[in-house]
Amino acid sequence: MIRGTSYREGRYAWDNSPANHESGGVSFSYLRKDSVYRKLAYGYTNGYIFEPYTFAVDKVHPEVMCSFPVDASTSQREDKGCGVNPTYAGSGLCAYQGISTAQQWWQHYQRVPSASRRSAQCGFEVRDELNWRAGPAFIESLAAMALAGKESFDTQNELRLAVWADGSGTSLPLEAFFYTVGNAGEAQGRSDAQHNQRDFLKSSRIWVPVISIKLPAIQGVDATFRYSAADQGVTP
Repeated sequence: MIRGTSYREGRYAWDNSPANHESGGVSFSYLRKDSVYRKLAYGYTNGYIFEPYTFAVDKVHPEVMCSFPVDASTSQREDKGCGVNPTYAGSGLCAYQGISTAQQWWQHYQRVPSASRRSAQCGFEVRDELNWRAGPAFIESLAAMALAGKESFDTQNELRLAVWADGSGTSLPLEAFFYTVGNAGEAQGRSDAQHNQRDFLKSSRIWVPVISIKLPAIQGVDATFRYSAADQGVTP
């Protein structure tokens, strides 16, 4: 799970914005071999990565509430970003509309003109309280990306996580800060990632690495991740 950010002096990237706190949710994307895209939201060139919760022992695990196969304009939605966009009928959670499979989602997604699809799509609910139903719903959201093809490759997916309190840095499952390579903002992204690394060490006394991510330019190619000693703003 990754989140794109922009560096602002005096504000920690892992603390959430006033808008996030007001809505109760914060947006991430999910990147895996079967869920690849070519860019991050808003063209961000740096951010941070959460370690998979299974391995994040003694860390807070912010709840993943819902999963959208493509970015869903969640700032305009109810229910912490998972629910209805008031402008579009049918934009609520998929399960409440009898939609439980990737194929059903794809049919629902295509019901409106392409310019409105992202805002009008339904999301797959994956809250912890769903127990055994959450995992299959998440897998269907990834399968839906494959059905969307180039559209999902061109526009990253979106998860909504429950917001956490500011000042929680030491408790978060922060695995790395990253910057993306092969774009015009690469140098700035690298610098911002190093700033975040320094801030995190100063505030938490925990060192986490800076890594580079190369997102694919064409479909069928994997994203790649690289650690380099030269990228570190602080010596391990």
